[in-house]
Amino acid sequence: MKLKEIVRTATFAWSPGVEPTIATGTVAGALDASFSNDAHLEIWSPDLHDRDTTLGAEGGLGPKGKVTLSSRFNRLAWGYTNPDRPQGVLAAGLESGQLELWDPAQISHETDVSSARLLQNTTHTGPVRALHFNPLQTSLLASGSVGSELYIWDLKNPSTPYTPGARSQRLDGISALGWNAQVAHILASSSLSGYTVVWDLRGKREVVALQYGGGGGPVGGPGPGSGAGGVRRGMSDVAWHPDNATRLITASEDDSQPVIMLWDLRNARAPERILQGHERGVLSVSWCPQDPELLISCGKDNRTLVWNPSSGEILGQLPPSNNWSFLTSWNPHNPDIFATANYDGSIALHSIQSTAPTSTTTTAPKAPANPNDVFDPANFTDTADAQNLGSSVNLERAPKWLKPPVGARFGFGGVLVEVTNTGAEDEKKHGKVQIKHVVGESEVVERAKELIKAEEEEGGMKAFVESRAGKATPKDGSEETAAEAAKDSKDTYSTLLALFDSDPKSALIKLVGYDASPAALDEALAAVRAKTYEPVVSFAAEATHVPHSPVGEEPEGAPTEQAEKEDDDEASEGTDVPGAAPSEVSAFSSDAKQVDTASTATEPSLFGDEPVGAAPGPAAGDFFNTLASGMFGPYSRYYGY
Repeated sequence: MKLKEIVRTATFAWSPGVEPTIATGTVAGALDASFSNDAHLEIWSPDLHDRDTTLGAEGGLGPKGKVTLSSRFNRLAWGYTNPDRPQGVLAAGLESGQLELWDPAQISHETDVSSARLLQNTTHTGPVRALHFNPLQTSLLASGSVGSELYIWDLKNPSTPYTPGARSQRLDGISALGWNAQVAHILASSSLSGYTVVWDLRGKREVVALQYGGGGGPVGGPGPGSGAGGVRRGMSDVAWHPDNATRLITASEDDSQPVIMLWDLRNARAPERILQGHERGVLSVSWCPQDPELLISCGKDNRTLVWNPSSGEILGQLPPSNNWSFLTSWNPHNPDIFATANYDGSIALHSIQSTAPTSTTTTAPKAPANPNDVFDPANFTDTADAQNLGSSVNLERAPKWLKPPVGARFGFGGVLVEVTNTGAEDEKKHGKVQIKHVVGESEVVERAKELIKAEEEEGGMKAFVESRAGKATPKDGSEETAAEAAKDSKDTYSTLLALFDSDPKSALIKLVGYDASPAALDEALAAVRAKTYEPVVSFAAEATHVPHSPVGEEPEGAPTEQAEKEDDDEASEGTDVPGAAPSEVSAFSSDAKQVDTASTATEPSLFGDEPVGAAPGPAAGDFFNTLASGMFGPYSRYYGY
């Protein structure tokens, strides 16, 4: 199902980020409707939920940012994210032979070309048609051009590239590059000469050269027969198996032999399987990183096919375009989405999970085609309509990312069936089914059955609670006696039973021992009012009142300083605090001090960084001394505090 369309005749590259951002560059060797010679590098952020809006159309939404160049693009590659450049680096291979590195963030901000361009290199002597970032060592970028020129760039120091070894005599113009998904120093390069060479960068040597001229090999899918043996055909693309380091796929652009070949490097004499389904040359292939049994290809027959490379089966095809489909690629993070670029001036974003055919819409009658005018658009439209426009991808099995790894279901008689999907290292996947007998506790089962029965019957829950109110139901492993368990169970179920009463509030009040009737309330209120209480503090003078004496005279009968001192000494006998009254012994006794010291030693201060158990500082001591002097003032002894 088509999710979005970008009106551009351009090559593209997906962003390595999570968002489905895509970069496009005006493709070399084609003209758009404006016949402009300018080349644009643009950044797009398509909203895949809005399927009614076409990006790049006249009056529609445009790109987030773009820069204009004088040379067109053969290939784009987007990778190498790092803390300094979270959006990565965008590499561009131009038809002028230049290799350029761009900052996508600066392009999105609509800055000038000089700020967005990170590098411009002219090491290659011809058009740069192949680019690929290493998925394991992300700072490495491979580039290929004419004359078997192959360079490896380390973006940490991109000024000086290096070669994987001596130039191969089997290669001519390099059309595609692919890093191994499991081994970082293995690189494959396809050439228009018909060879695909695998390189070992650690040993700086050519490991193996793959070439097929027709003949044997298992064939999958309908298509034309094999051509004459020994004829080399140009290879347009190469892709490694996502999980297997020894398998790769190559695509032939030859119209007489439009095949896709699956190779196993353990036996490189002939392809392991040949996929036939395209009617003309194959221009691009892409292997799903999350599911090795999904492969997409597109070619000169205007078609985009979805394959199962393991069986050679064609799972479906997209509605054909009006011109060649020259590039296709899966989204690196969302395997449900892939994009295809066509020479009819569009880049289409599709979903792999659509199984419904394209809806039929009523359109206005088309103008008759003029057979003498090769530029008549009606010719292309009729050709596309003649091919099955209602075709779609129909997956007979769930993709790998949707397949549950485990599953379980109960059967009759306590049987549990478990299913485990395990993936082997080789191509053959297998699942494991286990049947287990689950042993349950009969008492728990019976209690569960009673509860289910009570839920189904009217008034059954109340009857169930009444029946359980007197039964002992201790928890497993508890040490409570049967009597304690019966009491707890009775209290619990009695509370639940009160909730089923017509007046739950009154029932709960009665359950806790109170009577909410008006007569009981009046009786309780009268009892409270009739009850007499003794005063908490008595101010009755037990001694004779001593009138106030003039200043400077001692009142008659008033205690002298010596008498006060003797009284204080007698009252403080048996205490640790000198001069403490008998009523103060409970607060400042030695036992109380020990408790306070223990609590202070185990609880740190919440309002400071003083160590636990340390003596209070001067400020803290003054603070607590002030509180003590205020609580026990000079008049406290007269009132018994």
